[in-house]
Amino acid sequence: MLAKLILPGGLALFLMLSSFVSFAQKMITGKVTGADNQPASGATVTVAGTTLGTQTDANGNFSINVPAGKNALTITSVGFENQTVGIADKSTITVSLTRANAALSEVVVTGYSAQRKKDIIGAVSVINTEDLKTTPAANLAAQLQGRAAGVTVSSTGAPGAAAVVRIRGFQSFGNNNPLYIIDGVPTEDPSLLNPQDIESIQVLKDATASAVYGTRAANGVLIVTTKQGKAGRMQVSYENYIGFQDVTEKMKPDMLNSPEYIEYLKRSDTKSHPVFGSNPASFAVPDYIIVSAGFKGGVAASDPRANPSLYSLDPLYQILKTDPMGTNWFNEISRKGIMQSHQLTAAGGTDKALYSIGLNYFNQQGVFKYTGYERYTIRANTSIKAKDYLRFGENLQVSFEERLGGDQRGERCLVTGI
Repeated sequence: MLAKLILPGGLALFLMLSSFVSFAQKMITGKVTGADNQPASGATVTVAGTTLGTQTDANGNFSINVPAGKNALTITSVGFENQTVGIADKSTITVSLTRANAALSEVVVTGYSAQRKKDIIGAVSVINTEDLKTTPAANLAAQLQGRAAGVTVSSTGAPGAAAVVRIRGFQSFGNNNPLYIIDGVPTEDPSLLNPQDIESIQVLKDATASAVYGTRAANGVLIVTTKQGKAGRMQVSYENYIGFQDVTEKMKPDMLNSPEYIEYLKRSDTKSHPVFGSNPASFAVPDYIIVSAGFKGGVAASDPRANPSLYSLDPLYQILKTDPMGTNWFNEISRKGIMQSHQLTAAGGTDKALYSIGLNYFNQQGVFKYTGYERYTIRANTSIKAKDYLRFGENLQVSFEERLGGDQRGERCLVTGI
């Protein structure tokens, strides 16, 4: 004989909901530790993407119900870095937090020595060299714009042009350029240094740099270290980028066309014009413009002086066809300039000898025709440890550059190193 159990409607609904809730959530337990593996009490544990949370007890333990579809917890605590951990297939986790000021232990080169950030008393900035790669440029100085507080950079924008860097403003009426220390070699012209060969950059901004470099540091110091070899198998890498530079329509000057220029001449009470005519009331764009030793001006197509047989370069007699709307000379001299860089690096070594070799080709076309910059660079850094107390090597760079247009046009080859 079968017995039939009938539950009240409210009780049945409650049991169904309880079963659904227990199925839709899962319990996660864990422990949070901080420095020296000590329990982190009072740390906040939240379900990532929600406001559901709890706190750790005095022993760093916690438990929390996680809704279905949520697979991560975020742990926060004062003095520690926020940390997010995945819990997709876990029911118990252990989290070790990292102190928020861990960056202060970063080693910074400040001259002939290296110090931890928290031990430095002067104004020092460390520039992330990976961020520099987001600004395609021919030289280091142009890439520094906006990368460090107190460092001001300006440039003419010409292909390959060196930028003007100011760290401590204008100190005198003379030279206000900072001092660059590239692998220990002082220089004031880093324009030939390939930016993709740079390993680290530190900026010394206050007068404490004078204790190391003397009066040359009065305008600030940038300490640049190029890539060095590391013990292990040879690592070969290739990096490149190709982009375009252009003058957008909004950046172009609003030029007058020929009819607008004629209207301007009429309103300015111009009596005559060698191209548009001798009577302001009849100013018009001619069919041709003649340029010669005996006559310069505009003529109609039926004018004998426009006879093509008269065209000559010696003696000069040019016959130029005109356009009713004139010529937009800004469009005629500008273009889309292609910029490209190709970098090949090989590095490696043993516990006795290290090497790093970099080859680079850089080419930048100007946005104005017949301007551009091209550079070939090879850099070699080696270090040999002959004895525990003796180490020798070299930092060598050979650069060849060619500039087209501008006041620095021409070719230049430079060899630097120690």
